[in-house]
Amino acid sequence: MSKGKELVLHFAQHNDEESIPNFVFDDLDELIGFILAESNTNKVYLISVFNEVFVSCNMTSIIGSTEYLIDNIFEFLREEIKSINIFYQEYDSYEDAYKVALDMQEVKQLAYKQ
Repeated sequence: MSKGKELVLHFAQHNDEESIPNFVFDDLDELIGFILAESNTNKVYLISVFNEVFVSCNMTSIIGSTEYLIDNIFEFLREEIKSINIFYQEYDSYEDAYKVALDMQEVKQLAYKQ
């Protein structure tokens, strides 16, 4: 999938949006292992890849969707991109995560009722 491409994880844990460290992976399996090791079953996660947003407390669903998206979009953009940015954020509730997700999608036509 990502041969020669970097997977850059922007990792905001514990609602700390002031300092978001970046981690670089050369392999999707390493990235997934890191995310699973850092996940907490009492938290809600927002992951954004290619401007698509997933929110869930079920890491298996988020990782599966993220992996599918990376694999499928990557095929079309193989030559054009040097790295894939993945934004991973941890929240205490769905309310908090969905508020951020809505903020991230405000520019889209379907963000709000007409």
